[in-house]
Amino acid sequence: MLSVIIKDDGESNVTKLTYENLWRELKDIKDAELIVAKDWIKALDNVTNKYVCFVESDCLVNSGYFSSQLGLFKKNTDFRRLAMLSSAVAVNNWAVKFYGYSIENIPHVEYVQPIRDKKSRYVYPVQIGYVPGAIINVLMLRGIIGGIQYDDLIQLSTVISLGFWKLGDGHRVHINPNTTYVTTEEYVNELGEFDPKADGLKDLFKREMI
Repeated sequence: MLSVIIKDDGESNVTKLTYENLWRELKDIKDAELIVAKDWIKALDNVTNKYVCFVESDCLVNSGYFSSQLGLFKKNTDFRRLAMLSSAVAVNNWAVKFYGYSIENIPHVEYVQPIRDKKSRYVYPVQIGYVPGAIINVLMLRGIIGGIQYDDLIQLSTVISLGFWKLGDGHRVHINPNTTYVTTEEYVNELGEFDPKADGLKDLFKREMI
């Protein structure tokens, strides 16, 4: 059901510890597999499970992370139509969290801005979910993956999330605010200053109050 791909950044001891920590979370989940690869996107070619999760080599997740995320798909048939179910993200510190990103406009500039406030206790839609740690529908991802570059994780999250929204209804991006993925990449909690190429989506986000 789920393939988790750890991005190998060349720090073998760090990757080993992450592998062991994630194995404990996945060992009781049927058909789950844990993969280490240099490239997330290339590794996707060999995935046969319905869902994939890209993770960083030094990440942490809360206890029960994957069982909680996958459990939502089993309990609610509507969630099976989601393209991506992301998570709250903590930056180095479990208490410093953000809940996806939104596109904010100020004069002469457009930002992809981290959302600091949790909008609900339940699963809800977001404009942009943080891709590492998210549960992503493999078939839907393959439909938008061509040419995606991902050195910058804010841009990666933006391109994938907005790519799903542009496919129309049935390719939604939501967040589970009750799970936490921890990253050590401090810049992901900064403002992303680039063109998100969100033309055609702003009216949708406004209508749905996302």
